[in-house]
Amino acid sequence: MIRTVTGKITPGELGRTLIHEHIICTSPDFQFAFPNWLPREKVVPIAVAKLRYLAEKFQLRTFIDATPISLGRDLGLLREVSEKSGVQIIASSGFYFYPCFTAICVPPETMARFIIDEINVENNGIHMLKCAVDAEGVTPVVRRYLETIALVHNETGLPVYMHTHSGNKTGLAAQEILAEKGVPPEKTVVGHVADCNSCDYALEILQRGCSISVDRINHKNVRNRIELLYRLLQQGFEKRIFVSCDHVCCWDNVMNQISVPNDDVESMGVIWQELFPGTAAKGIDFDIAERVMVQNVAALFE
Repeated sequence: MIRTVTGKITPGELGRTLIHEHIICTSPDFQFAFPNWLPREKVVPIAVAKLRYLAEKFQLRTFIDATPISLGRDLGLLREVSEKSGVQIIASSGFYFYPCFTAICVPPETMARFIIDEINVENNGIHMLKCAVDAEGVTPVVRRYLETIALVHNETGLPVYMHTHSGNKTGLAAQEILAEKGVPPEKTVVGHVADCNSCDYALEILQRGCSISVDRINHKNVRNRIELLYRLLQQGFEKRIFVSCDHVCCWDNVMNQISVPNDDVESMGVIWQELFPGTAAKGIDFDIAERVMVQNVAALFE
């Protein structure tokens, strides 16, 4: 069974799924110190409007919130948005690449124990692990994060999503550490592989047996994403590709926002309106949306 913030579901109930999105991203320091830093009365209507739009127009069924604890993940907020929008939300636990005081002072075994205990709380909805390695590569703190996530995976079996820097191919070294610590490649999804507009990085990751996420898709870069996706599909990797926008529904500036900008809501439809039709127009002869948004996600969680 798969945990969502509103209860458990089977892989067959996932439906169309965006694998890497965010309801909020914020500083947990400001969030903790100032309870009104992200006013819930503003965040909830905006997030609900966006998810409802995707559900009604494009039949989105599940939204995987890839926000780790170090970017302000709020399980209660996710539950409220899910209940009001009707879209299933899967929460994440883990880390971004920013160094924090705890990671410097506390060993991975201790951090892992707390994360595992949180995952095991009934109805928390955590069923994805997040780690991140950016342009600087595997710093000492990032290594501690990776070791922690590996320990959590080894006890829970949850899949791991990795933020990476495609220009510096930083996911390669990070994936090696995860594999050394027991995380199978088939349970690892390496994100942001398309940012450098080249297939090289994606192919290196795929050849290791990992999955990839073609994400950060918008109207400006969609042509490059179409070309990259088409080339990877041509080479037979359709079972290990996911797509997402990596869209943040509410940034910190939401406190100054009056209502939901329509162009912001509609921008999230680029995957269905441009990416899939563009790839199909190049000659891919199967239902791309069904494969990468439904079948591949279900297989990852089985």
